[in-house]
Amino acid sequence: MFSKKKDFSIAQTALIKSSAHRKLREDLLRQFPTLTAEDLDHYFPKKKEISQAKVTGVKFTVLSLAEQSQPLFICDTQDNIIFPSLYTLWERPHMVRNLYIAPKTFPFLARGAPLMLPGVLRPEEDPRVSATNNEGLAVGEVVCISVLPPEGDPIPVGCGDMMIGAEDILRDGWRGRAVRVVHIFDDGIWALGNRFVPQNLPAILSDRQKRAAAPATSTAAAAPAGEEEESGEESGEEDAAPAPAAAPAPAPAPAAAEEEEHKEAPAAAAGGEAEAEGEAEGEEGEGDEHAAGPRAKSSLPPDQVEARLTDCFLRALAQIPDADLPLELSTFNAQNFLPAVRTYNEEHPGQEVDLRNTKHKKPQAFFMAMMRAGYCRLVGITGKRAVAKVAHIARTN
Repeated sequence: MFSKKKDFSIAQTALIKSSAHRKLREDLLRQFPTLTAEDLDHYFPKKKEISQAKVTGVKFTVLSLAEQSQPLFICDTQDNIIFPSLYTLWERPHMVRNLYIAPKTFPFLARGAPLMLPGVLRPEEDPRVSATNNEGLAVGEVVCISVLPPEGDPIPVGCGDMMIGAEDILRDGWRGRAVRVVHIFDDGIWALGNRFVPQNLPAILSDRQKRAAAPATSTAAAAPAGEEEESGEESGEEDAAPAPAAAPAPAPAPAAAEEEEHKEAPAAAAGGEAEAEGEAEGEEGEGDEHAAGPRAKSSLPPDQVEARLTDCFLRALAQIPDADLPLELSTFNAQNFLPAVRTYNEEHPGQEVDLRNTKHKKPQAFFMAMMRAGYCRLVGITGKRAVAKVAHIARTN
């Protein structure tokens, strides 16, 4: 939500009253049952003033100790939901349920995409994920998003709330959006703090993120959120050095470099195959699942690849009832077309199909060709802020 730091700013900051302090403690204990009164004294000591910063343009506030300005919690004041910051989750990662993702999924989240269900690791995909970890998820449940590196412990990289419940997840076959990502590593809220970086995280960061975080990078496993570490205290890791209470803020990355990264980022929702979520806004915002991985090897010539992709497209169209029209093209691509392509490739090893092996190269160009062939009618294709949608399906085809 706040991934573009150049668009993030604080409207105003104020100290909360003692009555609001008491209510905050009650809300935190109610929403996070694993927290104790001692935990709250750690984050918000009773005699310390608490700062509340209002984020410009949205109904969110950031809570921190006035004397430190280290973000501890984020409040959605419209829906009355509290989210722990990464600085808090690095200290207490099991404050909320963790959803685990592969390292390759993180870059899409860092560019502002929601977490898609195919991007959530399941026990059959990684044995480190508990068999019951993803059970009983509820709409609106606050979750921590953690990367599972090839080796080592999970690394919290973001948090948000569930957009779908357990029953609908099973009904939809683990497809669609999973989490509204409220806070992600390297976003505007993270930049309000000391810009701490967990020791295993740099391996999955972009070059720009490494430059932005370099002065605050530490070998410690977690950053203290509410208290300073003593200089001679061990951090619990034999070879780990204690993190400084407040690392110097790094010089901001050049605006042009950050803007360029977001311009190049596909508007794709983060999923197991980087499901395309935003190709509706022309070439700049066009999602392309295939760009996230190696090109599929196939013995088929380009014309046969296109013919099989056309068949996948028609199968995907057939899944959509007229009652769901108009349907955003990005949703159709992520939830219907790409799964149809994956199913075909799984059933035809050695004859896999890939849009990059056709003259179209990009999803939107291929969809336009399908419209010209009379299979459907698309609207909103052109225009800087247009939203492309499937408006009509030619059932007779």
